[in-house]
Amino acid sequence: ATTTEYLLCEKSLPASEAETICEGLGSGWTLTRIDDPTENTYVDGLIGNDVWIGGHDQTVEGEWRWRDGEQFWDGDETGAPMAGLYSNWDPDDPSGGVDENCARQHDGGLWEDRKCTDNEDFVCEGPAICGNGAVAMPENCDDGNTANGDGCSSACAVESGYECFLPDGAGTPSICQLAAHVLVGRVELLKVRGQMLLQWETTSQSGTLGFVVSRRDSDAWQPMHEGILLALPGAPQGGVYTLRDRGATSHQSQRYRIEEIEIDGARKPVGEWALVARPASGPVLRRADYDAEPRALAARRVERAAAVVLKSDSAGPASRVVLDVARDGAVEVSIADLAELLARSPSEVRGWAESGNVKISEQAYQVPWWFDEAGDSLVLVGRSSTSVYSATRKYIVRNAPGRPMPIEPRETAVTAVGTGTTRHQLDTNTFAALTVAPDPESDYWFAASLSARASGFGHYETDIELPEVAVEAATLRVYLYGGWNLSQETAQRVAIHVNGVPVDTVEVATLGPHVFEMPVDPAALNGGDNRLLLVAESEVPAAVSGLYVDRFELDIERALSTAEPELEFTALRTGSLTVEVGAEWAHVLDITSQTKIEATIVADPELGTTSVSFEAEDGHRYLVFEEASAPVGIRGAVELDAPSNGASYLVITPAAWVSAAERFAALHAAEGLTSAVVSVESLYDSYGHSVATPHAIHDFLVDANAQWTDKPRFVLLLGDGTLDYRSRMGIGPGAIAPRMVQTKAGLYASDALLGDLDEDGLADIAVGRIPARSLDEAVAAFEALHRYQALEFSDFGLAALMISGANRGTNFSEPIDDLQKWFSSELETRSIGVEALGVERARAELAVDLQRGPYWMHYTGHGGLDRFDDEGVLTSQDIPTLRPLLPTIVTGMTCSTSRFETPTADALAEHMVDPANDFAIASWGASGVTMSYHGAKLGEAFATKLFNAASGAARLGDLVVSLHQEAAPAYDAQALAVQVLLGDPALRLKTPPAGTIVAPPVDPDPDENAPSPDGSGTAAPESAAGCAVQFGGPSTSLHWLVLAALWLGRRRRDAKPRDMG
Repeated sequence: ATTTEYLLCEKSLPASEAETICEGLGSGWTLTRIDDPTENTYVDGLIGNDVWIGGHDQTVEGEWRWRDGEQFWDGDETGAPMAGLYSNWDPDDPSGGVDENCARQHDGGLWEDRKCTDNEDFVCEGPAICGNGAVAMPENCDDGNTANGDGCSSACAVESGYECFLPDGAGTPSICQLAAHVLVGRVELLKVRGQMLLQWETTSQSGTLGFVVSRRDSDAWQPMHEGILLALPGAPQGGVYTLRDRGATSHQSQRYRIEEIEIDGARKPVGEWALVARPASGPVLRRADYDAEPRALAARRVERAAAVVLKSDSAGPASRVVLDVARDGAVEVSIADLAELLARSPSEVRGWAESGNVKISEQAYQVPWWFDEAGDSLVLVGRSSTSVYSATRKYIVRNAPGRPMPIEPRETAVTAVGTGTTRHQLDTNTFAALTVAPDPESDYWFAASLSARASGFGHYETDIELPEVAVEAATLRVYLYGGWNLSQETAQRVAIHVNGVPVDTVEVATLGPHVFEMPVDPAALNGGDNRLLLVAESEVPAAVSGLYVDRFELDIERALSTAEPELEFTALRTGSLTVEVGAEWAHVLDITSQTKIEATIVADPELGTTSVSFEAEDGHRYLVFEEASAPVGIRGAVELDAPSNGASYLVITPAAWVSAAERFAALHAAEGLTSAVVSVESLYDSYGHSVATPHAIHDFLVDANAQWTDKPRFVLLLGDGTLDYRSRMGIGPGAIAPRMVQTKAGLYASDALLGDLDEDGLADIAVGRIPARSLDEAVAAFEALHRYQALEFSDFGLAALMISGANRGTNFSEPIDDLQKWFSSELETRSIGVEALGVERARAELAVDLQRGPYWMHYTGHGGLDRFDDEGVLTSQDIPTLRPLLPTIVTGMTCSTSRFETPTADALAEHMVDPANDFAIASWGASGVTMSYHGAKLGEAFATKLFNAASGAARLGDLVVSLHQEAAPAYDAQALAVQVLLGDPALRLKTPPAGTIVAPPVDPDPDENAPSPDGSGTAAPESAAGCAVQFGGPSTSLHWLVLAALWLGRRRRDAKPRDMG
């Protein structure tokens, strides 16, 4: 970054007075010195007028020097530069004219010598001045003042626990905010059956790795534990954390400090508390001094299980059949089931099979099958799902040329039971590590956290089951994921034990997936459960690094004898091979060559076993089975029935809810929008290979936009969705799976980007969601919309109700106070500030104002999954009891309040738009982490369009898309991506009276409290009026923004930026 700042003056003065002003700015400041062509162009572009620069020959005629005394030119226009120093004289200059002893840069960049008494604008140059709102080295920030405690110190250093950024380029003041991503609510010291327990509750956490807790003893902070206390990685609603304090006494006040450790290892303060123990009941800590559990919230209103259907999803005969397969092994589908679903006769479908005209595919791959005439079924080798979006693998069956397996006779004499390799897997998915996931298409579900420096997380134990057979050799594969703050210096070593026997020690030094393979002594293994133990080790005592445990595979070389109904193995040699099974008969499939094998089958009635013998090939994978299993689900699918000419309004919903969706379509059709309904299952079948992936919706919309005459403009997703795509938490993906996107703070849902047709990160069409859980809720949502559409603007008792959270680390009051000034006096608006009123009074006033029926309710401040403000000025529990006079439109410029994808609990915004609560008709807020500065600006932009009829936003979706398209250059695109619209995007906005929102009022005395160059807050001297400090120089590596218009007269830059975080 540059070390230089410039002062631009459009006030014409003689050169000597200009130099006096420059020198008065501080040590090292003079009229600018230009040392290379890049800087010359830069200075020329700052003003675009003729300006004084620092060159002169006032001491000795012809000796042109800079103000620091160094000579850069000797002579007149025929002269030469000194020591190769830069100059850019006009060809006729310096002319040596009478008294022309000062250098002026002409508009265009050439230099001229002119009389020093001439009046010109000028540019000063010097080192960084802390407090002037421009950043140059060695400053780390400059927020326009020299106050401490606001994130940027009096020395222009970023204060502990804050992060600062430059919202409009480096020429503008720094915006600083508390960097901790965790919100802490209740903190208590409890005395429970003799134990002193420090307990704190977080109300939101994102990017939080863990905590460091200290107690104040005498005059120093003492750590209460070793390493860090890991936070719950899968609890966006926050957690309840309990730490035993073995040194505290119940009769004295104790002072505690909690610091957050973020996923990148950054350490940031959360707060300090002075606490006196209170007696409490409850469990004590027995096995460890630390415990964590998710904060209890009301569970999601409806839990679902995947339905298995034997009929088409839509009216009319199915064109294909979808099989759901959950595990590896032989799978069969009967001719009778296929005939029923395809509305054909069994004999016709049997004829397809006999002639090879059955096509089975999985994704884009054709799958071989075998026609079992005896069982009158088709048999294939099924595989468990590896998709992020489905717990089952989808096989699609249709009438088309297929790939029947060839049948090869490979009978051979019965021999002794042979050996082969079988694979045994263990994949436990306890939580989703959304913060570290680099890709929403990756598997970000893990079994456990592991860190040598995290209390209680230094080891992990689990069991992997093996059959009761003799093992001749074994290979273990351990899948780990480098989670946080890893390098060669902070690497985590993991010692791996099997049944108490050390097997290997591996090292993880980088982020991302790692696979380690190691031999295991067969003598250490046994039939049944085998205990796997992973112990983390670190050679760096202070290393705050760690990893996640993913899954295990154990390959064993064993005798091929089994009582199970099927056995899959890899042959170890070519030649005759005998497999012993417990059934009277068995089939053999060569998985590698996709061949049905005819083997020698010999049953032994006395032993109750059967020998299956055939010629095997080394390295081939085989499946020996008695009977194939049925798929876990089978259904018919029809071709997508989309409108041929298109529609501007689309409802996408489950097939079972089409009747409700048609009501939405009819309502908007009556308003003049061409409307259509599409079942989400048909989109999955047509665009997702029958997998419930959100990409199917996106790809359909891309095609619709390209092919339809009447292109989609509004898309309503009628149905809820969660990130539990594979039902790992027992909840399921909901009616319509959400799209997850990567942000700097992790993965969050983004319905908006389903409408990003050109993949530039911005919405091109409006996508909204009504998170209904049932057909009844979908109908209730329609009825609420129908009532709302009949209202007029004048029906609402308040135009706007604006709420600001407490100013913890960020000034949230100021943007709300400023925004209220934008409204004309014709409109009645209200603002509520938690900072000024306190949370209890603010809650009371909010309840009263809601009864007046605000058209728009807006919040900016801290937030969490279930609340506005960390203390809860409004919570999910409040919503059913606070029924506004009329449903409102809500914008929540905060974090996580619209995180509808959370499987275990409903977000605040979901409660708001629940028609049973009659609170909000729509909500626009973030599913993830956003910078509060961007949030405040988005709130202003939203208000401007909502209350300005000239904005052209007739419907809510128009407003949202216009913010994406128009605001994107000024705002973080990720902040826009995670802004979720819960509500109908075709909602008609009410028309307010003309002129109801105006530009921000002009400061009547703009020079009052303007900063001096030293940032003291005293106004600059009158002689410097019209001068503006500008960051930069051509050497900067950061983006800088040249001011579009410079100050005239007494105009100045704002002394202090809005501290909105």
